[in-house]
Amino acid sequence: MGGSEWTSTGPYQKDLESAFRQAQEQKLAEDDHGFPGRDILDLCEDEVRDWAPEGRPTRERWIAALRSGAATFPGRGTGRCTILYRDDEPAEIGYWGCTAD
Repeated sequence: MGGSEWTSTGPYQKDLESAFRQAQEQKLAEDDHGFPGRDILDLCEDEVRDWAPEGRPTRERWIAALRSGAATFPGRGTGRCTILYRDDEPAEIGYWGCTAD
């Protein structure tokens, strides 16, 4: 069986790693989503400059990049996150990945 692609957003926090860890812990408390025993440090990797060269993607640009394939979903059992901007200020965090099931 292949993994399932997923996306999520959460409130902006200056410490991206901590925010991703908190979001992961919250989601994993609900369901392990195919990441049993995986640490946030194993899942977080930022690759947005390919589709947002200025490094300040908006939610709209992130969604468009995911839909077009410019932002690719990582392999099974992996997740990504990036800060999303509104009016050139950090507004939230976008998460995307693929379960390991």
